[in-house]
Amino acid sequence: MLSRRLHKHIKSLQIKKYRLEHQAFLVEGKKNVAEILNSNIKIESIFCTQSFFDEFKAQITSFIELEVCTEQDLQDAGSLESNNAAIAICKLP
Repeated sequence: MLSRRLHKHIKSLQIKKYRLEHQAFLVEGKKNVAEILNSNIKIESIFCTQSFFDEFKAQITSFIELEVCTEQDLQDAGSLESNNAAIAICKLP
C-alpha cells in the first residue's frame, strides 16, 4: 500500500512546477515502464503490481527503490484510468 507521502509525491509530479522542482518525472503503464527499464534514464523508484514484478524482476536492479502495491493504489495515484501495472519515478536527464 502506498503511504500518503508517496501518494502526494506522485500526484505532485503530474504538475510541471513540481517536476522541475524535484528534477523528476512520472512514467505510467506496463509498456512505458518496461521501456524505461531498458533505457539509460535513471529510475528513482518503481511502484508496481506483483505480476509486473514477476515478469520484469530480471530487469529491475537492486539499486532501484521498489514497492509492490495493488492495482487500486496505482489507479488512485496515477493519472491513467487503466494503469494497472506500474508507475516509475525517473530523474530528468
